[in-house]
Formats: sequence, C-alpha cells, structure tokens
Amino acid sequence: MEHIHIAYDLFIVFIGLAALSIAIYWASKTKKTDLRNFCVVYVLFSLVLIFSLLQKYMQLNVDGFSPWAWYYLSGIRQVLNYAVIFATTLYFLSLYEIRFWRIISWILSALMLASIVLLFLPSGTLLDPEKYEIIFGPGYYTTSIW
Repeated sequence: MEHIHIAYDLFIVFIGLAALSIAIYWASKTKKTDLRNFCVVYVLFSLVLIFSLLQKYMQLNVDGFSPWAWYYLSGIRQVLNYAVIFATTLYFLSLYEIRFWRIISWILSALMLASIVLLFLPSGTLLDPEKYEIIFGPGYYTTSIW
C-alpha cells in the first residue's frame, strides 16, 4: 500500500513540475516580478516534496539505508522548509508592497540563518547511529518555535 502512495506522490510532483515549467515560461516571457517570485516559492516547495518522497522511498526500498544519510536528508528537508517560509513571506511582502520590506527581509534572513545554525549545532540535533534515532535538543525546539 505504501508503494501506491509513493506512486501517487510522484504523480503529483510530475503534475506540479509541469505547471511550474509553464509558470516559468510565462514569467520569462512577461518579465513580471510577482510571477517570478511565485516561481521561486513553487520551486522550493517542489524540492521539499521531492526530498520527502525520496525519504519515503529509501525507507521502504533500501535495506542498508545509512542513518547518516537519513540525518542529512532530514536536515536538508528542514532547511528547505525554512526557505519555503522565507520565500513565501518575501513574496507576500513584495506583492502587497509593504513599506519596509527590505528591512524585514534582512531580519528574516538573519533569523533563518540563526535557525539553521541552531539546528545543526550539537545542541540542536544529534544522531545516535546504533539506535537509528535522531535526538532533538534545545536548539531544535528553539527553531521549531520560530
């Protein structure tokens, strides 16, 4: 049953990539910044879906799946989640022409970088390869609250 779910998710990703290619074509043709910024958000969200799908596939179909590979895939997906939140916020700030959007974007950039650093510090997450588990520390919970 999980294989059918993975196939369905893969089908959804392909449909999304087809829609993304059309959006990128029209963004390059019309030179509209709103459409271009939307394409950036869509690309990042598609990458989150692809990494999620890759994790599901490897969990089911790869026998000797390394805990370090799982740790790094989870970390990359978490960083992409932050990037989606950041890009979406910037998209809406520019769409509604918020007055101080550049200052807000610098503050959000600093917060995102601080969150990524807190996530990958030993106080954020630790991998226990013998037990195949990731131990979340105070750094992870701080970034989760953010």
